[in-house]
Amino acid sequence: MAQLVVALLAVLAAVYPAQALDLIEGSIGYGHEHVTRLQNAPVGSLVTHEFQDKLGKEVHETYKVQEDGTLKLETRQYRDK
Repeated sequence: MAQLVVALLAVLAAVYPAQALDLIEGSIGYGHEHVTRLQNAPVGSLVTHEFQDKLGKEVHETYKVQEDGTLKLETRQYRDK
């Protein structure tokens, strides 16, 4: 029975990958029609970005540089002041 549960969870993880984070006001690239590209950053390197949201909470985002130089939002953490 336990093996069946593990197998079902593996199938569900493959079929339903983690949902991508949406950009919010303050995120790099939010509200811009052009795509942010980094020309000199190594592929796979991480870029951090910190800002305050509308409610005054600190937001810490981490982006990963893709092969074409675009940034993909990887993580977002909210922190109270």
